[in-house]
Amino acid sequence: MPGHGKGGKVLAKRGASLNRVIAKAPPRAVVSDDYVERITEVVNENAKEEILERKKLYDQLGKEKEGIENKIRTQNLDVVSDTVELQKNEEEKRFLEDMECVENLRLYLQRKSVKSQVLKQQILQNQEEIGKSNQKVEKIKSQMNNVFMRKVSSDPEADTLLSHLEKQISQKTRELECPVCYEVCQPPILRCPEFHLVCGQCWPRMRHCGECRTPYGGQMRHRYAERGHQELQELVKTREEHLKKNGETDV
Repeated sequence: MPGHGKGGKVLAKRGASLNRVIAKAPPRAVVSDDYVERITEVVNENAKEEILERKKLYDQLGKEKEGIENKIRTQNLDVVSDTVELQKNEEEKRFLEDMECVENLRLYLQRKSVKSQVLKQQILQNQEEIGKSNQKVEKIKSQMNNVFMRKVSSDPEADTLLSHLEKQISQKTRELECPVCYEVCQPPILRCPEFHLVCGQCWPRMRHCGECRTPYGGQMRHRYAERGHQELQELVKTREEHLKKNGETDV
């Protein structure tokens, strides 16, 4: 059946490995059908457990994506509402500008001007948040697509090493993520006086740190982050060599 294509290949591969192990057994050793059946059941059970774990991860990512998308919808409504109010406020302001001869109207005009500035700032802030949220959604979608794409390894020790490498790579990637564009920073990596990093592409457009709002005092290299980037490259290379050695490909 189409739905069992990958699972069938995995079981066939494990079955072939099991047959080779049995074939290499000492001539006098007799392997019963019951023993082979029990081993097959264990392999099948392990595969089911891993599929369940991946489904659990997929569901968690789906819930996180849904929450962010709900937030985006709410923020879009806020932007529309603020835009309508801004337009109305601007119309009232223009009307009052024609009647500046009255002192009270001038004061009212000033208040309207202040309110317009506040609304403009709120709109810009919401639009920036929407952009960041959209980037997070795309990142989660990519993670969700990759949940079921990795091959299931038949070697528990290899699984342990691969899991350890992926956790380290994930941690390093988060540490090197630019707070402005959400991409992994590439050397030269710059920083603010408080050692918050920023990538070289975003730095020219920034006057203040995106995390602590401290003004930048010229280009300052983040040597620690650059060493972290080198470590990330070595981890990725080790993972690729491990996957190649075990006949797998990175996804």
